[in-house]
Amino acid sequence: SSDLVEIEVAEGWSWGSELFSPECIELLRNTAKELGLPYREMRSQAGHDAYAVATMAPTAMIFTPCFEGISHNVNENIELVRSVPGANLLLNAAVARANR
Repeated sequence: SSDLVEIEVAEGWSWGSELFSPECIELLRNTAKELGLPYREMRSQAGHDAYAVATMAPTAMIFTPCFEGISHNVNENIELVRSVPGANLLLNAAVARANR
């Protein structure tokens, strides 16, 4: 076929903590410590909506462990009890930010 295809190559891709608000990340870290919640700081290569939001507002992400570590897959599942710490972290961090 003689069809022409045009492509555009991106020079780079931003992902993970560089895009997110250091202040929000610190707030989540400190709130997790205050609540006695175990936490791990990590970067995500998945294209979450939070990346788009981060261009307009201070943003960070909270991950909760899924059953058997399966994520971004039709088999992804989380037990309610495992989601409670993440929800608690979000609630307490939002209240702390509102009260600053």
